[in-house]
Amino acid sequence: MIYRLYRFYREFTLDGIIIFFFLSIILYVLCEPKDQRMSIRRFAGLGTLAYTALYLGVPMLMQVVLSIPRRVPPYWYFFLCMVVTAVIMGRLFLKSSFFHQFLYTLFFVALVQLFKIVCSPLYLQEPTMPRVLYAFFDILTTLIQYGTLFLLFRFFQRFQLNPSIQVLPKTTLFMLYFPVSLLLGGILSVAVSGSAYVAPILSAVILTNLPLIYIMVSRVISAYEEQRRLDAALAQSQAELAAYQVSADLREQLRRERHELKNKYFYIQSLLREHEYEQLNEHLDQVLGNLSETLSTLETGNTFLDYLLGRKLGEAKELGIQTRAEITLPRDLPVENEALCTILSNLLDNAIEASKQEPEPELRISMRCAQNYLICIISNRVSRNILAVNPNLQTTKGDSANHGYGTKIIRQTIEQQNGIFHIEVIDGFFVAKVMLPILQSLA
Repeated sequence: MIYRLYRFYREFTLDGIIIFFFLSIILYVLCEPKDQRMSIRRFAGLGTLAYTALYLGVPMLMQVVLSIPRRVPPYWYFFLCMVVTAVIMGRLFLKSSFFHQFLYTLFFVALVQLFKIVCSPLYLQEPTMPRVLYAFFDILTTLIQYGTLFLLFRFFQRFQLNPSIQVLPKTTLFMLYFPVSLLLGGILSVAVSGSAYVAPILSAVILTNLPLIYIMVSRVISAYEEQRRLDAALAQSQAELAAYQVSADLREQLRRERHELKNKYFYIQSLLREHEYEQLNEHLDQVLGNLSETLSTLETGNTFLDYLLGRKLGEAKELGIQTRAEITLPRDLPVENEALCTILSNLLDNAIEASKQEPEPELRISMRCAQNYLICIISNRVSRNILAVNPNLQTTKGDSANHGYGTKIIRQTIEQQNGIFHIEVIDGFFVAKVMLPILQSLA
């Protein structure tokens, strides 16, 4: 019974029909329908019927009209019907460009052809192998082929072509040569008689593709280098933007403080004129008390750094995070403010964000100069070893496309300054250590 089903499967070439059904689903998912009323079942069903009519119906019609004896269609006709039907269905019902649909189809068909070449030793054993045993191995390899096609589908999804990119004609021909040459080489290797021709034909295909593969590799490397330069430019822009923002905030704070100080002077002057000495005394006590609290805050001698650290530490205290700072720096710190602002802002933002999840949050800051380096150590308490589960510190926020740049910008900014960056988890604290070379000796 099972063997009869297998013979039926072979007689009506159901393998090709199932393969085209796979291709229809892949194209539908990757290229999207023009009309949402065209469901995936309907598209795959119509495409498979069209392929079956072309592959089986046309030869049968020729047999009836031209009285040609019945025979199996040529090997190349199977792939021709598959490509033609897929392209026509794609142009009629799918959104993306002809190039994208054609490229997906060619790679799919080339994979089918190469898989069949891999299985060719089994096909050569059909006349000598017991029928049931051959049927078993044929079905097994077919199931493996279907699994391979599913993996190809997942691969296409993972590295999907961008439909918005317009490809130049020369580039189009360049990209299509690889799958076309593989497909034609596979068809030729099967069409010629004698297995001795298979290796030379495939070797010729690979030989002509070697320059193409080299060019692809070189372009990937160039694209990576260009992306690295763009990331470096982004880091520099972010550094300048952060520095400008801090400078603008500092100017605004100074403007407000001058305005408040002017109002206080007028108020004191009015109390003196009215001889309200008791009220004046109370007012001065209040002003001096507020001034004492202000003076007790962090002072590094660097106005720019004082404001930045004061703002971040104030934000941490408002969130109930215990803070400790040990800072010993010269008044004229010989480090670029833009780079320092970017590094500290991102490190402190990351530490504060992580501390929000801790039951007993604590933030520690240490800054000093030693051996012509500015050494900054930012530590925050953690309940678990973050690096063990997320060594690259990728963002865990839902909107990953718009987050996760903080650590990357920190690394790139430090790299631009020829500095050193090291992270580790020690005694329940996530520790980020930065060493920036100072611009001149502090001696």
